[in-house]
Amino acid sequence: MKKPIIPSFFYVTFGLNLHTMSASHTDSTKKKPRFTAPILVNSAEVEVMRTLRRRGRISRSEISNITGWSKAKASQEIRSLVDKGYLVEFGEGVSQGGRKPRLLRINDQLGYIAGIDIGATSLDIALADVAGLVLQRQSELTDVKWSPETVLGRCSELLLELIDVHGITPSEILGIGVGVPGPVDFARGVLVAPPLMPEWENFLIRDFLSRHFRPHLSWWIMMSILWHWGNNEPERA
Repeated sequence: MKKPIIPSFFYVTFGLNLHTMSASHTDSTKKKPRFTAPILVNSAEVEVMRTLRRRGRISRSEISNITGWSKAKASQEIRSLVDKGYLVEFGEGVSQGGRKPRLLRINDQLGYIAGIDIGATSLDIALADVAGLVLQRQSELTDVKWSPETVLGRCSELLLELIDVHGITPSEILGIGVGVPGPVDFARGVLVAPPLMPEWENFLIRDFLSRHFRPHLSWWIMMSILWHWGNNEPERA
């Protein structure tokens, strides 16, 4: 069976080869924990993280109500994500007659994700934490008739500039999402017969970005659920 061609936009995500640091060896001046990639989540855990991405900070019972799961199943999936360090508890919600519920949110210390949106005449780069809070965006004019090496090379430069401005290292980038204006073979990560950009046909976008960000890029991960290109950015806790 032929692999499907996905029209319009596609997003590719990469995992990073991060190093686990024990508590006894963690620099006290740097509070951000390191996690071992790939950061993988199963379909149920994806649903929990997607719910938190959309709603922000909510309780276990609210997750159960939104997903339609039993409280036992919701508690099991949440416990798994908390144990992995992907979710954290903080603060208390409003009491519904009993104890105040503990609130949950995505651990914004996991790392960062980036988005690259390439249009026909412009490109937009954004840097966000894993909870989806956009830290900064940068845009400039481009022309997709230029070679993919030129356009993607500039995207890489802009992303590295944002990383540097925010004091982030490339090893803290957990995923990169890319949007391009044309039909895409998602499995291969290439454009297929793009009407506006003939030089891009079958160009290995994923491989190009991997080369530019190595040695950090190594695994595919399921973090694309955390990236939402738009203006509905959650508040930082």
